[in-house]
Amino acid sequence: MTPAQEESRDRTIRQAMARAIASSRGFGANNFLLGRRMYSNAQISGPHWEKGVFGGELKYYCARAHIENLSLLGSSDIKFSALISEGPRGINVTGSREWGETRCSTPFRAFPELEAYNRQA
Repeated sequence: MTPAQEESRDRTIRQAMARAIASSRGFGANNFLLGRRMYSNAQISGPHWEKGVFGGELKYYCARAHIENLSLLGSSDIKFSALISEGPRGINVTGSREWGETRCSTPFRAFPELEAYNRQA
């Protein structure tokens, strides 16, 4: 894979992660009761590889961000990890909130794709 193809694939994965977080029930950008959620200090890490139960490797990405209007108590910092699978129908993101340390050991970097949801109506 060429460097340009690698960058395009990484961008697609980052966009899929941002979409998964912003559309999730727990962290979604729109909250009927509390109003619009705002993301700040968003960071992403990955890929992080782990051995699968049946062999093979699983690819994970992790994200963390500060979310305004997360709950009735106000804002909070969240951590999210997701299994990324790629197939003929595109990229699938299966994620959940992390309560302790994230599973990713790769360095975190800026995640502007998630913060872009702040500008969407």
